[in-house]
Amino acid sequence: MPGKLTILIGPPAAGKTTWLHRFRGEAISTDDIRREEFGVQFDPRIEPAVWEIACRRLEEALAAGKDVCFDATNTTRERRRPLIKLAKEYRAAVEGIVFQQERDVLLKRNEARPPGKKVPPEVIERKLREMEIPTFAEGFDRIHFIRD
Repeated sequence: MPGKLTILIGPPAAGKTTWLHRFRGEAISTDDIRREEFGVQFDPRIEPAVWEIACRRLEEALAAGKDVCFDATNTTRERRRPLIKLAKEYRAAVEGIVFQQERDVLLKRNEARPPGKKVPPEVIERKLREMEIPTFAEGFDRIHFIRD
């Protein structure tokens, strides 16, 4: 029986990882991969390897028919496309969870994060600018919007 892919979508400090703690299923987090596999918060030189590991883990979970949640910013269609394509190859349903939050709230939450979890404010600004709201035309079966 096919599983389901839940893609978390939103800028840093929007509440994605907090939401993930309530998810029942397998979780794949690019932040966790960076820390566990490479010992860093972010380094552009390792991003291809991070995403290769994440996509391999996603494929393994989908092949096993598991429900899986993909935790990354996923703010652009281009970033979501390979995830959705992979899910469709395994006949998994695809759900998008879009985290919407005001810029000032994101910056305040980011400032309150512990060291190692904070991102430069310009990263939040960039992710807000590049945010492309997901559509069913991308291949989503369901799209939910969360604003807390």
